[in-house]
Amino acid sequence: MSLVYFLGAGFSAAYGLPVMNEFFSVARQSALLSEEEKTFLAEVQRFAHMGVRLVTISRNNMEEILSFLEMAEQAGQVPQRLNDLAKVGDKSVPPLELLRSIIARVYGPFRSTEFTLPYQLTQRAFALFGFDGGNPSLQFPPAQRRSFPATPNKNLSLPTFPSSTFITTNYDLCLETQLLSMHPQLKLNLIGDWISAEGHPQGDRDGSGIYNPKSPATLIRLHGAVNWTSPGYGLNGRTYKFRVISHINPKNNLPWGIDEEFYVRGKEAPIVVAPTVFKHQADGPYAEQWREAAKVLAAATHLIFIGYSFPQSDAYMRYFLGASLAENVGIEAIHIIDPHANEIVERLKNQGHYGAHFIDLLCPHNRCWDKN
Repeated sequence: MSLVYFLGAGFSAAYGLPVMNEFFSVARQSALLSEEEKTFLAEVQRFAHMGVRLVTISRNNMEEILSFLEMAEQAGQVPQRLNDLAKVGDKSVPPLELLRSIIARVYGPFRSTEFTLPYQLTQRAFALFGFDGGNPSLQFPPAQRRSFPATPNKNLSLPTFPSSTFITTNYDLCLETQLLSMHPQLKLNLIGDWISAEGHPQGDRDGSGIYNPKSPATLIRLHGAVNWTSPGYGLNGRTYKFRVISHINPKNNLPWGIDEEFYVRGKEAPIVVAPTVFKHQADGPYAEQWREAAKVLAAATHLIFIGYSFPQSDAYMRYFLGASLAENVGIEAIHIIDPHANEIVERLKNQGHYGAHFIDLLCPHNRCWDKN
C-alpha cells in the first residue's frame, strides 16, 4: 500500500496559524513586523480594494489580493507609493520580495497550549489504513500528550514509521514540530537538492537535525518553506539549489525555525512561492519537488487530503492532480479528512471541475482533528 498525504492550510490552522482570509488581520497584530511593514500591508490592501470597482476581489483573501498585486507588478502598474514602502532596512525591494519576508514571520513562529493534532492524525486518519490493531505502529495513548513547548520523552519506544509521503503547500514547520514532539527520532526525508545551513549535504547524516535522509517517510514542499534560504556551497565545493535551517533548538528539542527569536535575528527572505493564482514554479529549488510529487501520486493507492478545501481559484493544482493520476490504475480511494468533508465532496461533484472517476474515488471523513 502506497500512502500519500496531502496537507493543506486547514492542517496548520489547528496550530493557530492563519488561513488565507485571516492573514492580514493576523499580520497587523504581529510583534515581529515593524510599523512600516504594517503600513505597507495596509497599502497593498488599499490598492487591491481599488480593483474591486472593476473585478471581483476579496477584501481579505491573501491569495486574491497578492494575485492582483503580482499582475500589476508584471504590467508595470504598481503605484509609486507602494514601491516606496517596499523596503528591507534602507534597501528598496520588489513588493513581492518583502511579502515573502512577511509571510515567513507570520507563518514561521507559532505556539500551542497542547498538541492534540498528532493523536487525531494517528488514531483517526492513520487508523483508516490499518495502522491500528494489527500494526499499531503509530498509536500514542492520551497519557503521552504534553504541553508545548516541552522536551520530548526520549524514553518512549520509537514506533515504526510507515513508508509514506507527505506533500504540502504550507510554508510552516507544523508537521516537523509535531513529529518531534511525539518522539525525537520521528523525522522525515526532505526531498530536494539542498544543504543544511551547517554545510552538510541533504541535512545532517547523523540525524542531529530535523530531517533524516534515511527515513522511509518523505516530505515534499511544493511552495517552499520558512526555513528555506538562498543557494549554498557545500564542504565538497558543490553548489546546492537551496539551504535549509535544520537546527534543533536545545531549549525544547524542536525546530529552531518555530522560535520567534529566529525571525528577530534572521534578515534573509525565505524561499517561498507567494500565494497567487500565478504561483506555480517548477524551476530552481521547486523543480524536484513537483517531479517527485507527480511520481508518488502516480503510484499512490490511497491519497489522503487533510485540511485542503480544493479552492476553485487553484486551477493549476486541479490540472496537476489530473495529469499525475491519469495513468494510476492502482489507486483505491481519495480520502478527504476535514470537519466539512461531506460539504467539500458535494461541492466537487456539483462544480464539474473533476471527472467521474475522481468523484467515484472520493471518501469523506468529517474529522475535527484539532479537537478531542
